[in-house]
Amino acid sequence: MTFFTKKVTLGFCSVLFFSVVGSASAAPNVEPGYQQAIKYPPTCEERAAENFNDFITYCMTHYFFPVQQLECLETAAIVYEDELAECKNRLEDLKQKAKELFPY
Repeated sequence: MTFFTKKVTLGFCSVLFFSVVGSASAAPNVEPGYQQAIKYPPTCEERAAENFNDFITYCMTHYFFPVQQLECLETAAIVYEDELAECKNRLEDLKQKAKELFPY
């Protein structure tokens, strides 16, 4: 084999080796007792805050005049409060229905 062919072969083998090692290290843990972290759905406050942050980003990127930004941010605050109240009301309704279905 020529020197160039040896280098190409060595490079290919190195890439193949590190690809296999890298994918093996990214594999999920298979130890006994391993449990994946449980991701709970966001609370009303987290969901409303996330939407509020998105609204703020929208206001700052789509409106350039301070008056327009202020109006947009005031609307964002109103929407945040309404969304939070609506989410809490739905949560209370669900709790009430659960109590009716499962009275014990």
